[in-house]
Amino acid sequence: MGAQHANALGAPLHYTSPHLHKDGRQETNTFASDFLQLMKNVSESRKVDVLKLQGQLRKTELDMAIMQQSKEQTEAQLHSALQELATLKRTNPQQIQDRATLGLAAQ
Repeated sequence: MGAQHANALGAPLHYTSPHLHKDGRQETNTFASDFLQLMKNVSESRKVDVLKLQGQLRKTELDMAIMQQSKEQTEAQLHSALQELATLKRTNPQQIQDRATLGLAAQ
């Protein structure tokens, strides 16, 4: 019988009856080796999954930072354009009124 928690750091626990150990030493050793390899594979597969997820997280965080920077630049451009529009409306009210009257610009 063999047992090990998948997250364990130490060696697995195992028990072999003295009779089985005496009569089937090779089979017992083969079983123990196979069990150790199985637990090693389980442990490594979890590490691979974690590393893969960490890589995806880093990529997503980088993408989010780039999008945030782009959003901030777009908002700054919009703010600048709105200020320019407000300035034009203050400095040229008659021209804006004339264009609106002619149907060239909506108010």
